[in-house]
Amino acid sequence: MKDIITMWRYPKMITLVSLSAALYAALLIPFKSFMLLPGVEIRIATAIVPAMGILFGPAGAWGAAIGNLVADFFGSIGLGAIFGFLANFFFAYVPYKIWYSGKDNLPKTNTLKKVVKYLICSLSSTFAQVSVLAFGLCAVFSYMPYKVLAPILFFTNGIVPFVLGAPLISLFSARLKKWGLLFTEIMKPDDFRTGRMLNTIGIILTFTGSIGAIGVSLYLGIVMNIDTGLTLLGISSPFLLAFLAGLCMIGMQKEDFSGDNE
Repeated sequence: MKDIITMWRYPKMITLVSLSAALYAALLIPFKSFMLLPGVEIRIATAIVPAMGILFGPAGAWGAAIGNLVADFFGSIGLGAIFGFLANFFFAYVPYKIWYSGKDNLPKTNTLKKVVKYLICSLSSTFAQVSVLAFGLCAVFSYMPYKVLAPILFFTNGIVPFVLGAPLISLFSARLKKWGLLFTEIMKPDDFRTGRMLNTIGIILTFTGSIGAIGVSLYLGIVMNIDTGLTLLGISSPFLLAFLAGLCMIGMQKEDFSGDNE
């Protein structure tokens, strides 16, 4: 995951962090959510988060995290904002890693295969976001029951990007590539772990880690009525460590980068 550090060497990547953070915050602050039921909201702004990761790479992840933190200052800021920052970082970082782990990685969704690829990436981002945020709010801070929060997060944060993310990528990817604003047009292969040797293991760990953390926590809450606290933290932590290990294993191909950067 050295890309999240090396990207700060590039002025254009810093600009993309600022732009994506400002855009995300601007969508969150005035239109933070639409209330469907008491306590159940759809966050329209989440539509752009996986797309930012796929188009801007690590800059999109930092932008999502910072944008969410800025928006929190216009709502209810507290210790939970720490995990809001982390959850939104992975909300963009995971789909970017999954998208570029295979072949034919140009960020376009103009074929059925590419749309399916995006939907898989979108699901991976939702699992990551829910597992990290629910872990923080329920296991670490004991703010609310896990069996209540996790399903709400799936519904409020997962549906919009799943439906709208692919059209957004199709709409903007060609323009961004023309303007040299895709992260693969800016960064160099040396900024990443390149190669596919560990990608399969990494993807398996990423999915099983995030899904496992959610699954075991829901089981503890529904079956054993353990929804918060140290027991939940201790049992779910190994799954999140596996999730992080998987992300570290996933690499990219040199062919994904602009020839000017090699």
